[in-house]
Formats: sequence, structure tokens, C-alpha cells
Amino acid sequence: MKRVTMCTRGLRGITGLLALAILLGSNETADAMLELNVPGGQSHDAWMRSEAVRVMQDTDDVDMDVVAKFTTIPSVQYQMHGFHFDKDLDNWLRFGANFGQGSLHLFVGETTGGSSQARHNQAITWTDPDMYLRVNRTSDTFDFYYSANGTTWTLAKSLVYSLTLNPVGVHAGNYATGSAPQHTAKVDFFEVSSTPIAVEDGSVAADVQAPFIHGTRLTPAVGQLTVSWFTDEPSIGSLEYGPDTGYGTLLTEAGGPSYEHAITITGLVESEPIHYRLLAEDGGALVTTTDDVEYPREVGGSLVDVWYGTSQSFGSLGMGQPWVNVLGNVADLDGITSLTYTLNGGSPVALTVGADSNRLINNGDFNIDLHVTSLLDGANTVVIAAIDGSGALTTQVVSVQYTPGTVWPLPYAIKWSSLTTVEEIQDVAQIIEGKWMLGGVRTEQPGYDRLIAIGGRTWDDYTVTVPITELEFRGDFGIGVLLRWDGHTNVPVVCAQPKCGWEPHGDIAWMRPNRLELFHGSSTPRTWNPGIEYMLKASAETLPGGDTTYSVKLWDPATEAEPDWQVTRTTSDTLATGSPLLITHLSDVTFGNVGITPVGVAPPSFRRGDPDASGDVDMSDAIRILGFLFLGTAPPLCSVAADANDDFELDLSDALVILRYIFLAEVPPEPPGPSDCGTAPSPLSCVEYNSC
Repeated sequence: MKRVTMCTRGLRGITGLLALAILLGSNETADAMLELNVPGGQSHDAWMRSEAVRVMQDTDDVDMDVVAKFTTIPSVQYQMHGFHFDKDLDNWLRFGANFGQGSLHLFVGETTGGSSQARHNQAITWTDPDMYLRVNRTSDTFDFYYSANGTTWTLAKSLVYSLTLNPVGVHAGNYATGSAPQHTAKVDFFEVSSTPIAVEDGSVAADVQAPFIHGTRLTPAVGQLTVSWFTDEPSIGSLEYGPDTGYGTLLTEAGGPSYEHAITITGLVESEPIHYRLLAEDGGALVTTTDDVEYPREVGGSLVDVWYGTSQSFGSLGMGQPWVNVLGNVADLDGITSLTYTLNGGSPVALTVGADSNRLINNGDFNIDLHVTSLLDGANTVVIAAIDGSGALTTQVVSVQYTPGTVWPLPYAIKWSSLTTVEEIQDVAQIIEGKWMLGGVRTEQPGYDRLIAIGGRTWDDYTVTVPITELEFRGDFGIGVLLRWDGHTNVPVVCAQPKCGWEPHGDIAWMRPNRLELFHGSSTPRTWNPGIEYMLKASAETLPGGDTTYSVKLWDPATEAEPDWQVTRTTSDTLATGSPLLITHLSDVTFGNVGITPVGVAPPSFRRGDPDASGDVDMSDAIRILGFLFLGTAPPLCSVAADANDDFELDLSDALVILRYIFLAEVPPEPPGPSDCGTAPSPLSCVEYNSC
């Protein structure tokens, strides 16, 4: 969102599964609207743990009057919008309008302890284009009114309910047992009496940012390719394409500025690659142009892209779950009629081809689940077979090397900058879901839970520390660490290849919209800003008697000291062991270097470049390293202090960093050091360091 030109002072959170809240308006007009867009198909019901899209404003738990003007009216079965009054996810009230049984209804719902019930459902006749809604809260009494003009009010329901109020806001949703209807709720203004609007539809800030392009999807068909994408503000979409980066053909959307875009390239011929790039221009003539994309065409069959290479290894570090995942995408101008795989010459197994509403984000995505009990020790052969709409068969062979019996080492650390290709991610971690890229490790394909295992399934008690930078989110996003994972299951959801159930697991410690949360019921309010690197620390600890305590904390290391645990939960209903995962849900995020230690084992404090623990980085430290490498002297007691360049290895380059720093005044050893003590994640040991 670029322009808060409507009366939304204090609005602070946007949530909702696979839905979107946007501000309508431009530099040419101050008459802006908040638009809550709910896509059709999947339900986004304001019920139980609400999945409606909503925009919430922080408020004190005081008496108040809340008013909003909606300029759209629900008119299709199970469209809904109105107010959300929240204590937390499991305790909240809903006041609003919905359409059902052929008429508009005024509705009041109560959710207590995660269980919802209707408290008022009144059918009304409505012919006006706008509807004003109002709730007056006095102590435990909530009076719900409606109006056609914002002046004359009619009482719909007076509800007595005890609620410790935190945020209040507006929502839009839909519901159906089959395909839910699309719904757009437009809100002209929203006002809480404790934070009144100074000037409705006031001054407009100048737009200085070009549109942000995201969520690109490709949909091939016979002789054509449709490219669809989103922008973060209304814009005109264009696409340039051609046989090379000179392009030559420009296609521009019909119609006015929009947030959603789609352009179809026609007349494509098999075996001839095309190049294309996207353009988006806003009302201020600011233009964004994407990098070039080469879309390869198949030669007599389908394009099967195996994301992490056609030769992959698993188990050399240990296993993060009982499944091996082979991920990729299949595309064909004639469409895909069948996608299967065989393992070691066995029977074909049908694969689900994306997109679906779970693990497969884009058209053509696939994810092969191979249980370790089905693998041979050593070499295995997976053959992926795609049949297109013309009947052409394409096969892709993937070699899977499996090493059983290895226990993932703990403590453990990952330095992503030590990797040079995305395929090497599998050398230090185990990718379970999603398309990832380097630069830290970042989601190249944001969507439903993107997962990387960063430890062993036999681990029990451990603490994970990882920097997190959120770049862009959608709906009810989540970013953090899942604790004690042991693989996808059929609970609570059953899917064909790949499985999509997520229970049982320990807990998820993650950043959510406006809160820091343990997934299974505990949270605390917390705000953050995109583009800022935050530190997240999460822990699983078994207590005497068998219960487990899960804990999480989050802080901005640039402005905040590390806090005590901010959210904790103790339970007996949990897995005893399981791996930690990096997890991002509906968010584009970068994870930094990972450090994992056993619970109760504090990482040592040291100075990098000072392996002899003298307190200074000098010639004796270089001699100490060289003696170990070439003369057979004992290794340093604190090997991580000897790792001067922080590449997780102890070698000649470390001695050279120290010597160049001492004699040539070049770059000093990596932090912590050479003057200050500190800690850093590393697989290297530190048995003793006595100079901090």
C-alpha cells in the first residue's frame, strides 16, 4: 500500500488467507477507498478462527463508538462484511451484513474459546447503494446499528458480552461448502471515537514509487502462454516479447489501471524459445520493468524442470523427516494430461500437478514424496514421465543418493554465503517445500508453507537462532521456525502425492500479522517493518515429568537488546523429538545464517582471530594456526576463534587474514573481533576461551 489517503489513521494490520486489502485512489483524487478483495473458490469465513480478510486498528480497552461506511452491499449467497472486535484469535465478536437465503441479513456472531455461534441474524430489505454500520460499546454492552445516510440510525441488536478489547477493524469474507463467491467490500471511512478522523478524504501524499510487480504465474496452452501478475497499486500492465532480448512486440492490457494483470502471447511454436519482460505504469507515469525471462519451449515433448538438479543426495548429514522430496515444474504448450514417476523400476505413481490450494503454488508444480523405507541404500533412480495434450511422452531421470543411519550433528550452523549454487542448499539442509534462491536463503516462490529442514528428526531439546527479513507478505502470513517436525501426514488434511497434513508436530514459533505467536495458542502483540532484519530465537525443552516448554523471542538487534522469552507454552501433547524447520507462509522472506545449540548449552564468547586466547590478535595467533595445519601441533581449544574469515573451516586462509590485518592493515577478522568479545553460529567447536 502506497497511499493512505482515506481516513485510516492508526490502521495497522492486514490479515486474511489468500485475500487482499488495498487502498484505491491516486494523486489525482483524494476520494480514496479501502477495498477488501476476497477471491472466489476457497472459503474465507468470519467464523471460528476467522479467515476473513481484515484491516485492524489498535485501541485501548475502553468505551467507544465505531462507525464505517460501506459503498458495496453483499448480493450473492454467503458474501459478508462488517466489523471485527478482537481480544485474540479465539475470542472475538463480529457485527455486519451478509447475504443468504435470497436476502440481505444483519448478523452478529460471538466466538469464545475458538467456538463460534450466531447471536443475531435478521433479514432486511435494502435498496440504498451505501450502508453505514455502527457499534457503540459501553462496558460489556455492544449496541449494533445500521443506517442509509449516517444520520438516522436503527438498532439491530444489543449484545452483552465480556471482552478485553485489543484491535478493532473491518472485514470481508465468503463461505460455501463448494465454491465460495468472490466478494469486494469497499470502505469509504472507518472511525473509532477514541482516535477520531481529523479530515475525511484529506490531503494526498505525492507518489514517488513505481509499482511493485509480484506473484507472477505462467499458464501455457496450445500455441500460447498467459502471463499473470499483481502490482501493489493500480497500474497499466504491458509485456514485451520476442525471440531474443531485443523483443520486438509490445502487448498492453485493455481497460484501466488494475492490481491484477494478465496478458496472453499467441502464435507460439514448439521448440522455439521466447524472451519476455513485464512493465507496470502507475498514474504518475512511474514505470517498473522486470528482468528478462527466457521461457524455453519443449522439443517434441514437455519441459520438466527439476529445481535442485537431476542428481541429489540425502542423509549424509542425517534426515530432517522420513520423506525425501524431489521438486520441480512441468510445462507444455499442449497442456499436461498425465504426470507420473517410478522409483527403481517400480509401478508408476500419479502426481498432483499444481496449482492447488496447498503445497503446489504455480501451474505445473510437482513435489514427489519418497519415504525413506522405499529407498535403497546408496543409488536410486526416479523417472518422471509427462504426457502432453498431443500424446507426446517426455521422461526425466533423477538420481537420488540415500545414506541411512547418520545422526545430524548438534550444535549445528549454516552460513548461506558459503554456498555458490541453489543445488548446494541440499548439502547443508533438506528442502521440503518450495523454490528457493541464495542471498541468505530466500523464497523465490512465496506461497503456502515453504519449508527447509535445518536439523535432525531425532533431536529433542534445542534452541534455534536465525535473522529474518520480511520483504513482502500476503494475507495471514507467518515467518519463523517450526519445532519438532517429523514429516507431512494425512492429518488434518488428506491429499494425494504430495501429502499435505501437518499434524502432529511440536509447535511453530513465528511472526504473524501484528503478533509474535506459538501456533498452538499463545501470542503477544508485536509490530515490525518490511526490510528490517530481526533476530528470532525459538526453543523446545523437555521438562522433568515429560512435558515440553516451547519458547520464542524476537528483537531488532540494531535498536533492541536481546529480551527474555516473550511467548511460552508448556504441554504434554507433543512429539518427543523432531527437526527444526525454516517456515514462511504467504511471505517473501530472507533467512540469514542459522545457529542451533542444545538447550542449556550457551554459545561461547570469544574474539575471532585470537585462537591462543591471549586477548589480542597478533603474530602468535597466525603461528598457532599454521602449527596445527602443517606441523601437527594440537588444534586450538577454540577452533571458531581461529576461523578468522568465518567460512566454517580452519585452513591457511585464516592465518593469511590475520597476517594481512597485522602487517598490511587490511580487513580485520570477521565479528566478533578483533577487539570485542561475542558469539556467532558455527559448526566449529570452542571447548575453552578464557579471555572474555
